[in-house]
Amino acid sequence: MIYIEEYSFEKQISILNFLSEKEDLEIIMWLYPESKTRGFCNINLAPKDLFEGEPVTTYGDDFQTKRTKRIKATKDLFSKIQNEKKAIAENCDSLVLYRPNTRQWLACTIEHEHLLMIDDDSLLKTLTNEGLNASLEEPSWW
Repeated sequence: MIYIEEYSFEKQISILNFLSEKEDLEIIMWLYPESKTRGFCNINLAPKDLFEGEPVTTYGDDFQTKRTKRIKATKDLFSKIQNEKKAIAENCDSLVLYRPNTRQWLACTIEHEHLLMIDDDSLLKTLTNEGLNASLEEPSWW
């Protein structure tokens, strides 16, 4: 697992965008259990019975948190996410990237934790070459 501590929401989103430019990826925005929103960036919430990917955060008792539909991660979408920063920060637990046709997540940002996690150690060199403070060591507080 690769960990990147990043306090800037804009930088977190730019890292997800960077990853999606390297390969075709898809995104799901996972909401806090108490969120009342109906969606973001013109993306509706997924029906409760539609299982399109594993969440990063779980809430126990098999609680199924609300989430957006899974869609292609694009530069345009990340621009919309940047524009809806306030609503996303208030309602989203995590923004999660997946490779097509897989349920296992590849990368995520947990904005309130100021942390990105990438479940592909082979990307470490690519990320550090971009000047990112990426590490295989989890933060001491995690």
